[in-house]
Amino acid sequence: MKFELKPDNRNASDKELLDDLKKVADQLKKQSLTQNDYNKVGRFSSATIRNRFGWNNALEKAGLTIAKHQYITDDELLEDLKRVAVEIAPLKVTISKYNETGKYSSAVIDKRLGWNNALAKAGLKISNLQNISNEELFENMEELWIKLGRQPYITECIKPVSKYSSDSYTRRFGNWRKALEKFVEYINSDVDTNDKPIIDEVVQQKDSVLNPK
Repeated sequence: MKFELKPDNRNASDKELLDDLKKVADQLKKQSLTQNDYNKVGRFSSATIRNRFGWNNALEKAGLTIAKHQYITDDELLEDLKRVAVEIAPLKVTISKYNETGKYSSAVIDKRLGWNNALAKAGLKISNLQNISNEELFENMEELWIKLGRQPYITECIKPVSKYSSDSYTRRFGNWRKALEKFVEYINSDVDTNDKPIIDEVVQQKDSVLNPK
C-alpha cells in the first residue's frame, strides 16, 4: 500500500474555510459554534481557521452569531473536569475524551491552567505515554491507515479501531499533521525496520573504534 499525505489544509482558501464553518453550523443546527463544536465534524482544524481570521472574526464572516464572552472561573473548569471523569469512568480524562462531553473547550483549560496541572488540581490521574515508543505509534498508524484504506483523520484515531488515541500522537509530535508527516517519513524509509537493530549495533561498534574510552 502507498502511504502519501493529502495536501496540507493550511493551504485552503478563505472561502473553503468559511464555507465549511457554515456547513458545520447547519449540520449541528447551531447559530454559533465553539472551536470544540467545529472540531467534532469540521473538515479542517479550528486552529487553521483561528490562525487565519481569529475565531470570532471567522464566525462573523461566515454569517454566524458570536457568542457573548462569559468569564469562566478556574473552579468551574475543574468542576467540569470532575464531572466528565465521573461520566466516562473508569476511562481517564484525555483531551479527546473531554472534548466529546466537556462543557468548555480543552484549549481553554490548557491555556488557563495547563492540561496536566488541571488534572492534578481536579484530583484526576494524568495519562503517562512515555512507555509507548515511536515505533509502536507508527505501527498502529500503519494498521489504522490500512484498515481505512486512506490517510486517517484525527477524529478516527479512537478505540477500538486504533490501539492508541489521537492524544498519544499530538502530545508526542506536537499536532496531528506532524505525526502524519513523521509516520510517512518512517514508513517510506529505505531502511528495513528489521535491520535497524543490526545497523545500530554496527554504528555503536564503529563509534567505539573511532572514539575509544
